[in-house]
Amino acid sequence: LPALRELSFVNLGFTEFGPEAFKNLSSLQTVTMRNLKFHTLPAFAFDAPLLTAFSLTISELEGIDAQAFIKTPALTTIAITDTYLRRIHENAFAGLLQLNRLNLQNNKVFHLPRAIFHPLRRASTIDLNDNNIERLDNDLFLQNGANLITLWAQRNNISSIGPRFLDNLVQLNSLFLN
Repeated sequence: LPALRELSFVNLGFTEFGPEAFKNLSSLQTVTMRNLKFHTLPAFAFDAPLLTAFSLTISELEGIDAQAFIKTPALTTIAITDTYLRRIHENAFAGLLQLNRLNLQNNKVFHLPRAIFHPLRRASTIDLNDNNIERLDNDLFLQNGANLITLWAQRNNISSIGPRFLDNLVQLNSLFLN
């Protein structure tokens, strides 16, 4: 499907798709998924070098595997909201050097692997509101927090924030915690 630019899946009953299920989508720019039954976003899920926006909402997703987005280097926006997402591999966002906005709002995430945000060199906004996150470690933004402007982490279960958590967030204008 070399001319396909937009892909939308809504209310489909498939429970899984394998690696490279969506390959050779050289013109794909937008993926929207809503109310789906699959539980894991696998490695190499999309082979779409021009994909800029990915949205998955109101679904049964529980985990994101390592390198799930590795073949989508142009992604600038990811929104995975209102799911059962609990598990995110520390290399889930590997290769996303252009990502500007990451929205993981209203999921079930309780642990953020230390290196999860390291590949996100251009991220300016990260929304972690309404999860079950228990702590914000020093290493979350150790390598690439310099461009982060807004961080949302409200309505979580945060009981611990590393003493150097903010050290590399030199551009941070807005931090929302409660």
